[in-house]
Amino acid sequence: MLYERELSETLKRMNCLDFKYISMSKILYHKIITYLITNNGTDIVQSDENRVNFVNILKNWIASNDTQGIIDFENLIKDKKYSKFTDENCQKYELFLSKIDRCIASIRNMFKGKEDILGGILQDFGDNIRASGNPFDENLTARSNLYSISEQANFIIKFYRNRKDKDNRNSHFVIECFRNPYEIDYFRRRYYEFYLFSILSDYQYRQARSNFSKKRDCRDQGKDNRLEELNKQNVTKCVHMSDISVCNNDEDSIFKNKLLKYLALIVNPGCIRPSSNETNMDLAYSISLRSKCISRQVGAVIINTDGYVLSTGWNDVGEGQISCGIRYAGDFGKVDNENLVCHTSEDTSFREFITRENNPDHSICFKDQYSKYKNPQKPIKRLEYCRALHAEENAILQASKIGGIGLRGGKIYTTTFPCELCAKKIMQVQLSEIVYSEPYPESISEEVFLKDGIFKPKLTQFEGVKSYSFFRLYKPLLDKKEAQHLEDLSNQALKRTRE
Repeated sequence: MLYERELSETLKRMNCLDFKYISMSKILYHKIITYLITNNGTDIVQSDENRVNFVNILKNWIASNDTQGIIDFENLIKDKKYSKFTDENCQKYELFLSKIDRCIASIRNMFKGKEDILGGILQDFGDNIRASGNPFDENLTARSNLYSISEQANFIIKFYRNRKDKDNRNSHFVIECFRNPYEIDYFRRRYYEFYLFSILSDYQYRQARSNFSKKRDCRDQGKDNRLEELNKQNVTKCVHMSDISVCNNDEDSIFKNKLLKYLALIVNPGCIRPSSNETNMDLAYSISLRSKCISRQVGAVIINTDGYVLSTGWNDVGEGQISCGIRYAGDFGKVDNENLVCHTSEDTSFREFITRENNPDHSICFKDQYSKYKNPQKPIKRLEYCRALHAEENAILQASKIGGIGLRGGKIYTTTFPCELCAKKIMQVQLSEIVYSEPYPESISEEVFLKDGIFKPKLTQFEGVKSYSFFRLYKPLLDKKEAQHLEDLSNQALKRTRE
């Protein structure tokens, strides 16, 4: 429930907040333009006609606009030499930023009807910048390049926070469209008051929007990314890192009210109480940290019809077995089979494969290794190769181990949508609702197992404050009694001043 008075007062105070909008898509254009200014396009080789047209538009735009001194000014920002800012170079830089918007508009007009092509070009250039710092070089040269686009966005923030004309300075920013986890990591390391919102919308709603593209959407999600492709877009991982999840399947007015609620929490932590969904999902995330799985950590919490917690679970191997997180490749050449079970008919050759193909100091996933061993040309990851019980399974089994507790009609909170194996067990114990935070990759659970028969559990996409920021947003600096006492003292001081 809301603390109505505290929320009302917080919303009044928020009227003075002045947010500056920054688009990561625009920052991408900015990086390409400044690269062309610096290098004059002499090292660019583009064989694709659409890419040639794209680059030529930018070159013509640079030639027809005054960009002299822009790079030097950005170097002042980079070196934090704010005392050397002048009214003239600040105004010129802001004009440069505003003209980029017009350049983007002309490019979009040029590619009208070819939105997928334009989207692909920008995705390629973004991946390349995070790989090499160069929009036209796809080779990953240094890990620091992963932060290139975020660093450019931060230059813009520094400019607006330190510009010469103080009346036009900004201290609050909204940054839109993070597409890579390292972009988020960059800001989270630098700003304590950085909060990441994941705006979630069901596929049918996104599909209905005019600018939707299935091809771009799949690439944005990072579905085909290999482990080493850290520079590529991976919105799925970005969602996992978010502080607050907001569903956007409703009307604009409802969506804006949701944003206001969470903004109020950021401005005045503790002005709103956490919902039961938020509390139980926070517990599920906390429980997930017990997992020693090296792929993903999942937590689950089951409550009864009265809202009491019945059991918890996390994904891990059976009790008494050695988890993947503490099974190292080098151990397979040293420890006998009784202590490090492989349970394969090809025990010796499989152990040799593990020690040959892996760094001896790295933890190994049995499922991944056995898939590669059985199908070296095209490994197929199969759930039955996984040694671990999933979080939902463990939560259900925990209740059975305790005994005397019925789960029928209860509700399960899980940090990741149930896989096919867990969905069948949830149906069997007849849990009435599944509240999940993140989708399970390529799962058919919802389409097949959870819609079959007369019993169909309710599926609820979690929205609210996530575990990453749960405590700092819901725990006020002062307890209620202290806050009230401080307010009384302030009112008394104000009264004496007026007298």
